[in-house]
Amino acid sequence: MEDSNRLSVDLLNLVGPVWVCAELYDLTGQLLGVIYEDRAASVRFAAQWDGRDEGGRLFPPGLYILRLTVDADSGQDTRQSVLALAY
Repeated sequence: MEDSNRLSVDLLNLVGPVWVCAELYDLTGQLLGVIYEDRAASVRFAAQWDGRDEGGRLFPPGLYILRLTVDADSGQDTRQSVLALAY
């Protein structure tokens, strides 16, 4: 069984499906990869991530910045949080 991280956030009061993008950055702010990129509607948005980059390689354990961007009806909304990755 493979380990994975579940990323979830409530998307509320959207008129219809909107673009959602979850990106992973190192602590210097360098983009390491896109974890999720697709459309989502007003629901509890959730995505699974197995700790791998777009080429299938595991990221090393450590601290990362998870940046979630939603193209909401009122404009683009971006939130960031620290993600600790351990194996």
